[in-house]
Amino acid sequence: MQITPNIQAEFDEQISLFFDRAKSKAEGEKQLIKHCNEMLEQLPQMLPLLAEYPAYGAMAFYGKMQVGDRKLIDQLASNRTPAEEAIAKVREKKALKIAASAKAGWDFLLQNDQSALWGAIQLNSHAPKRASAPVQDDDEDEDYDGYDEEDDLSDDNE
Repeated sequence: MQITPNIQAEFDEQISLFFDRAKSKAEGEKQLIKHCNEMLEQLPQMLPLLAEYPAYGAMAFYGKMQVGDRKLIDQLASNRTPAEEAIAKVREKKALKIAASAKAGWDFLLQNDQSALWGAIQLNSHAPKRASAPVQDDDEDEDYDGYDEEDDLSDDNE
């Protein structure tokens, strides 16, 4: 999936709307977290829309992806690397960590629409930074949980 400036702007605008409507930054963050968690839960129902509206998939993962190597992601995107190959390279190089609460969504898109997952990775690698810390669920006690032995996102656990 090729992320155009218009798609990136749409994603950035969706995030900004939560802060523009809120009375405070904290309220905006809370509303954004709630919305993103709901979108993550609704990924299976949204699957038919993700090809046309990649920002929807990216919103589901907003604040739940921690990019370790944005340069690699940008290089893969600029070379128009196919989604399956790009995701494999990101995983191989451990260029991204995913929150434990988003692993089910990751696995779902990995199995059903790798192009949508690749789009979500690209958009989130350039997401506007609003919080000083990664966005987390209120009830989530864990920090980012990515490519360690217990919760590896590689093909070995599929």
